[in-house]
Amino acid sequence: MSASTASPTAKAVAVSSPLGAAHSALNKVAGGNFLADLCNPNNPNYDPVIAAQRKRDKDNNVNVSSGALVVKSNMGMSMPMAMSTTTTSTTTSTTVLAVPQKPVMKRLKLIFLILMDTSYSMHGDRIIAACDGLDLFHDEVFRPDDLMGLLVFDSRVIMLHEPMMVKKVNRDFDRKNILCAAQNGRSTAMYDALHTGILGLKDKLNNPNFKHLKADCVFQAIVITDGVDNSSSKASLSGVSALVANSGIPNFHLTVVGISMPRDTTATLRSTLCAPKHAQYIEVDDIAQLRTTMKRVVKDVNAKMFVKVSTTVETVEVMQGGRKDSVQSVTRSIEGISLGGRGRGAGGGRGRGIGGRGGRGGRGGRGGRGGRGGGRGVTMCAFWAKGNCRDGDSCKFKHGI
Repeated sequence: MSASTASPTAKAVAVSSPLGAAHSALNKVAGGNFLADLCNPNNPNYDPVIAAQRKRDKDNNVNVSSGALVVKSNMGMSMPMAMSTTTTSTTTSTTVLAVPQKPVMKRLKLIFLILMDTSYSMHGDRIIAACDGLDLFHDEVFRPDDLMGLLVFDSRVIMLHEPMMVKKVNRDFDRKNILCAAQNGRSTAMYDALHTGILGLKDKLNNPNFKHLKADCVFQAIVITDGVDNSSSKASLSGVSALVANSGIPNFHLTVVGISMPRDTTATLRSTLCAPKHAQYIEVDDIAQLRTTMKRVVKDVNAKMFVKVSTTVETVEVMQGGRKDSVQSVTRSIEGISLGGRGRGAGGGRGRGIGGRGGRGGRGGRGGRGGRGGGRGVTMCAFWAKGNCRDGDSCKFKHGI
């Protein structure tokens, strides 16, 4: 049976899509207002399924365009009719609330690298004063969860502690090794030592076990020397200067302490190796000035460790189709430097949340947009901020920002 010869008494008993403009095609087949007849309980062609669908369309304010409807005639033959699809009008409202929190002071983790000249000219009072300065760092700066690397150099470079490996410092052991190296000292290979130390830091940061240290640490390298480099074989002044300027290590600082160095050497180091803003050259003339300078360096490093952290909590609420989704992101910054944030999303019902990767959703939705650069929230160690956490790196709570 074709659509042009369909019986006027054909009755629709099943539909495959919502109703709408298809009634015009039905009128051509059955004659009259056939869709109205199907929805009229007093009409012999009344169909409760179609009537219920028609009522839902009216209640939901459905806008109808061309779509598909299948009608089965009394003779059991299916007839394709006009197409119909639906678009339900919904209302979406978004509320954004950003609340800045009171700034707080935090101490960052220290990654300390000291490079000690043990050439022949450092033997005696100079090397002892340098070791006293290292002891001062142990007393005034180091915390249990800080990390240290120690290199000594004459014509060779000897790594007493690999960068970022020492967790508990044995000052007597270090002093003994430094003094022994100074007794056998020869010429000076400062550029090789700096090159080895900085590349050692970079290698550790590329290790998955240390990548988490990039965000909230201060990387401080200190060189103590009294001679002109005259035996470096792996690195040159221009090469190591470029490495210092673009080390790829976040929050990296270099301090070079020169003891009774020639004026032309001092000027060269200041204009090349220590030219970047994160590097400095300090000139000292005698042992007394060296001791005073080491106290000043300790004070400067300590000042870098404590920073003001600003936090902003941003909450986004979206109402859509009677369902509420909420997303919260936490963004932290250190004196204007963004640290990213942690976020969490909360769904308000069944179905998807309002977006991408970020925090995990609440009990209803699958998650919101989360924080910028988000992740799960963490619990801070209450003792870390006071500097008296006894567990160190084994603490189950977070140390740092």
